[in-house]
Amino acid sequence: MDLLFHSKSRLFLTPVVFAALMVALFSVTTVAPVRAVTAWLRWALPFALGVWALIVAALSRSLPRRFHRSDTLACSFIGFALLSSLYSIDPRTTLLRSFSVMLIYGAVFWGLWLYVDLGSSAKMVRTMLSAAALALSLHLLILVLSPSWALYHDSVRFVGWAENPGAVGSLASLSMPLALWNALSNRRWYSWTLVGAMLLVIVMAHTRTEAIAMVVGSGYFLLRALPSKRLLVVGMGAAYLLAFISWSLVSPGLYERYGPDLPKGVLDNVEQQAQLDTAQAQLDTAQAQLDTAQAQLDTAQAQLDTEQLDIEQLDIERVQLDSARAELDTARVQLDSARAELDSARAELDTAQLDTAQALLETINGQQHVEASDTATGTTVEQEQWYLVGNPRYGLAHLGTLAMRSQKWARGITYLLERPLFGFGFGTESQLFSFHGLNKVEWIYTGGYMHNSYLGLALQVGIPGALLFFLPLALLIIREVRQEVLLSHTGVRVAVLGFVLAGMTSAIASSWIYSMGNPNGLQFWVCVMLLVRFRVQVDAEVDGVRNVAN
Repeated sequence: MDLLFHSKSRLFLTPVVFAALMVALFSVTTVAPVRAVTAWLRWALPFALGVWALIVAALSRSLPRRFHRSDTLACSFIGFALLSSLYSIDPRTTLLRSFSVMLIYGAVFWGLWLYVDLGSSAKMVRTMLSAAALALSLHLLILVLSPSWALYHDSVRFVGWAENPGAVGSLASLSMPLALWNALSNRRWYSWTLVGAMLLVIVMAHTRTEAIAMVVGSGYFLLRALPSKRLLVVGMGAAYLLAFISWSLVSPGLYERYGPDLPKGVLDNVEQQAQLDTAQAQLDTAQAQLDTAQAQLDTAQAQLDTEQLDIEQLDIERVQLDSARAELDTARVQLDSARAELDSARAELDTAQLDTAQALLETINGQQHVEASDTATGTTVEQEQWYLVGNPRYGLAHLGTLAMRSQKWARGITYLLERPLFGFGFGTESQLFSFHGLNKVEWIYTGGYMHNSYLGLALQVGIPGALLFFLPLALLIIREVRQEVLLSHTGVRVAVLGFVLAGMTSAIASSWIYSMGNPNGLQFWVCVMLLVRFRVQVDAEVDGVRNVAN
């Protein structure tokens, strides 16, 4: 009976799990109908996973698994987040974001945990990798079908069907350790093709943070999986970063020079043909209207030819014209009189304006020029606008401020000092600049977030809340590294840790780990769940494929 129930459960859950992963990745698409569907599906599918865990608990009349320390920590943070609504600058947003954390916790740490129990950790990872591979393939397909759509705002940065290059870059960066594990495990050509495609996408997207995160996460996995080739792994990581930086420096100039000559994609040609067809239809309509007007003109001319004015009518009109001329002469005399009065009034007005202008000139000469300035950074509004428009992506000014991130971090620290213990309310990070009256021109370039998950969460729930969130993650990573060194793990467990390491590295310059609606959030927390699961129970496939290098 249990076996039959498990089989039916897995048959139902497998498409739900895959769909949940795909919907999360597609939530950042620029295709409006798809985005509208994913806007609610990305919550409905995790909700279904959580409900399934509740059904299992109800049928078994007990918790479907033990309640671990990780569950206590997760529930404590959710409670902390909910309590922050009492003093939040936006209580409604805080409550909604807190409920989203509760939803994903139930879906991942209960629903997906039980799903993994029905199969294995390796199967779960391969499901995640399949979703990532499909999404990445569609990104590259868009590049073939419509290069103008796949490039960010007509620049050289690859964006695929997403709204910004960071989405496609982070997808490839975080999934790389899983792809490397899969390629080393099965040694299939298509697995290595996926690895190559991910490396290429990160370079084309020009996502610096994701490139570093990929080297950290994937580098750790390769160092553990290929212990005899550590120098080669380090050299390959350094070479990749060098190639990444070189292409980022050279490609904008190449695109500016050769971009207009690039071949158009299939969708571009179809769109161009549709525009030509529309223009031709409009031209045909205009020609038809012109023909109709010409016919009307010919009819009017025929009517004019048939109507002849007789001489008597012309004499009457001449008499009327003479009368009108006499009236016009009288009007001219009156106009000359009015002009004389107007000239007199203008002379009086000029005298009055001269006195007023002299007084105004004296007032202006006594004033000092006031320049609009940002008291926090010491830069003028004109300088800010120049920065946004003219700064090259790899210029000294751009790199010196990490694309204005350092300025945001400095302000964030200032805001944190206002409420170091409790913060401004969970989920309110994007409102902090406006809440403090900051000019939109100073943060719109990189968005309303702090672009630092650690600082961003501290601003939301205070330093204690941030420690409650990040400290267990840090301890989990440290203990996993020690465990893998002691037991010489080289398989899926190391790849999952590589994913988490890449995510934690990416969090240094982006705000997403605590955002449950982020396209990579679901996969990240699935990997965290797998690490916790590895530690609390014996798994027949706890290390996946061992000694894949041999």
